[in-house]
Amino acid sequence: MFVNIQTPGLTLAIWGPFARRNAARARTMNHAAPPAGFAPKVTDKLTAFAEEQGISILEAAALERHGVTI
Repeated sequence: MFVNIQTPGLTLAIWGPFARRNAARARTMNHAAPPAGFAPKVTDKLTAFAEEQGISILEAAALERHGVTI
């Protein structure tokens, strides 16, 4: 896993082995609301897509930004 910190320009590598995998916990930890100035613009179409796919709105916004057709 890699973590990028834009200021001062660092990339950190984090490796395991990790004690155990827990998909539900990973999904819970996957969501943290960004500050308002950095939050994506969320349309009704994007919200509907997130609900249909069972993913968070932030995950749907990231997919859209990476070129996935919503």
